[in-house]
Amino acid sequence: MKNTNLVEIPTADISPHPENPRKDLGDLTELVESIRANGILQNLTVVRNDSCGYTVIIGHRRLAAAKLAGIDTVPCVIAEMSEDDQLTTMLAENMQRSDLTVYEQAEGIQLLLDRSFSVADISEKTGLSESTIRRRTKLLDLDKDAFKRSQQRQVSLSDYDKLNEIEDIDSRNRLLDTLGTNNFNNEFEKAKRNQKEKIRRQTLIHYLESLPNARPAKKKRASIWAYVATVFNEKEALKHLKSDREYCYEVNTYGVCLFRKRTEAELERDQHEEERREARERFSQEGQIINETMRNLRKEFIEDPPKLTKEQYLILVKEFLRTRINGSCCYGTPDCLYGSKSNFDDVFDSDNGVKIMLELIGKTLDIPNRYYQYISNSLEKPWNISENLNTLYYLLTRLGYQMSDEEIQLRDGTHPIYTKYKNYREGESHNGTENRS
Repeated sequence: MKNTNLVEIPTADISPHPENPRKDLGDLTELVESIRANGILQNLTVVRNDSCGYTVIIGHRRLAAAKLAGIDTVPCVIAEMSEDDQLTTMLAENMQRSDLTVYEQAEGIQLLLDRSFSVADISEKTGLSESTIRRRTKLLDLDKDAFKRSQQRQVSLSDYDKLNEIEDIDSRNRLLDTLGTNNFNNEFEKAKRNQKEKIRRQTLIHYLESLPNARPAKKKRASIWAYVATVFNEKEALKHLKSDREYCYEVNTYGVCLFRKRTEAELERDQHEEERREARERFSQEGQIINETMRNLRKEFIEDPPKLTKEQYLILVKEFLRTRINGSCCYGTPDCLYGSKSNFDDVFDSDNGVKIMLELIGKTLDIPNRYYQYISNSLEKPWNISENLNTLYYLLTRLGYQMSDEEIQLRDGTHPIYTKYKNYREGESHNGTENRS
């Protein structure tokens, strides 16, 4: 840089430099008052421009304040500089005075990098270390508006440097919104942890990609793949992977899920298990329908019984009660309902005998559970020998009820539903057909 003598130059002939790193000149009020009272105490440095005027290199605030103060001329040193020298001079001058924000420093450094300056050259001219230069320029990747908002929260340079530890730009921008607040350290630790997990997953995926017997799972994974484990690193994956098996894997938030291809034997077994499950459902549905149908037949008969003499009803009542004396009854023992055994004859040798008989049978019919049905809930043992239901049919037939062929088959264990699904029972080999005998 070659200097000439100090000269007074009209302020109207001097323009600010378009690439001045300092974008915000700050509050000029005090400087304007000082210039009005004392004049310009330090000269400006300018260069000639193509418009027959001058462009300021050093002294942008003084020039702006002088114009606001109404000063017509300012003392200047006219320098001869290349465009690159102009940029480095402005950058170094502002940084020495600590006039630049962190973001303005980064923009100024980037201008020099764009002009093919090396990091070493910029370090030599500005006095910044090479690592600082790299950290500053990395800040330019951040959202500019969010960065400006963060500067209003008195954020330290070390906090900005912390952001550079996070590789993902979206994560850095989210952290930027918390910089200078009580939440920053907490969010920063979360971001570091997530980054570590992401790197760990990527390392694991690279390992799996290198294996000849593993591949990424398709978006809609087929049922031929059996879940093995969720692993988080190569060491854990090695515990589960076998060279003679095929694998696929899915990546989730926490780790990598491994799946192995099922063998033909496993697929056949699983198919049989699914068929057994479906057979059990069909058996249960059919059994419920049959049981409910038989129960409705009995109920209809009770609601409209044949005409019997009082003596016939009383005989049936006593027979029914005596069959229940030595056993439990779902609705209670006869003792509980009608007094002691010695009083049975007194209770039923009355005009209420018919009513009591119908009440007892009605209560029995209102209990739709396994004690009052022949079809069980188990496919392995479908026939339930129900003594309660046998007793009930005994009483109903004494009253004139005629059992259908299906009811007799259900009672005797010869109904087709008992053998229809026998091939689907546990331990039975499955030949793919239903036995409907």
